[in-house]
Amino acid sequence: MKFKIWAVILTAATMFAACEKDEPSAETVKDEPGNISGLGETEGDLTGTTFKWPDGIEPADKIVGGYSSRNYTRSAVFNKLTAINDLPTLRTRTVQTRAGEETIQLDTIIGSGRYVTIFIPLRNTTSRPATITFPAGLIAKSVSGLCQNGVLLKKTSVSVPAGGIYGVLLLMYCGNAHRDPSYSSEEYVFAVVSNSSLIMDLCNRVANKRINNEEYPVDEYGYADSDQYSSYRNTLQSILWDLTDYGDALSEEQIARIEQMKNSGS
Repeated sequence: MKFKIWAVILTAATMFAACEKDEPSAETVKDEPGNISGLGETEGDLTGTTFKWPDGIEPADKIVGGYSSRNYTRSAVFNKLTAINDLPTLRTRTVQTRAGEETIQLDTIIGSGRYVTIFIPLRNTTSRPATITFPAGLIAKSVSGLCQNGVLLKKTSVSVPAGGIYGVLLLMYCGNAHRDPSYSSEEYVFAVVSNSSLIMDLCNRVANKRINNEEYPVDEYGYADSDQYSSYRNTLQSILWDLTDYGDALSEEQIARIEQMKNSGS
């Protein structure tokens, strides 16, 4: 009898260990500034660990860019530092359901960034609220390859109510400076959690910094109403572009600016 009990325990332990090995972390890629696969103007696939949706939460429809494509201008004549402010943000989304068309309202804005916004219609298939966490280093990939890929520098979570569809706008940083913005006719997929040594290093440096939209009081539209947030966001986008597009490593001045950012909760 004792032998059988120990056999069961050993089998369970072996199965658990096997499950643990099913999701290995991708080995860190030691890359160079301006040469991160799939980012900037570097060819190749995005590298990292495949993103998986948690049990009980799923996208209710396609994930698309959060900017309305009305009055859209191609990037060849697009000034990303000024003209992007003229692009209206997607506030609602119409999806096709079994019962017909359904309008999804934007319920919350999370994350950090300016040039890539991702509209996500989330469905909670359980009978109680469920939380989804988007990890630091997550990359949202433009399906057509014409739009900017989004990079999430700090993890963020959202509680999704049971029943219905919950509209989330995820703010992300632009990982391809010379591509088009995340307009609403572009579909996105969450590709990988990056294993780039440069992206991981930057994520680690800001992990405890107050850089996410949800860490600030918000205006009537749900955006952080803070000059501090805007300053941090602009600084980090410039740093990321140096790493992805312009071939410049983190400078001592940039490291000092990150270290001077307020910590979360302060």
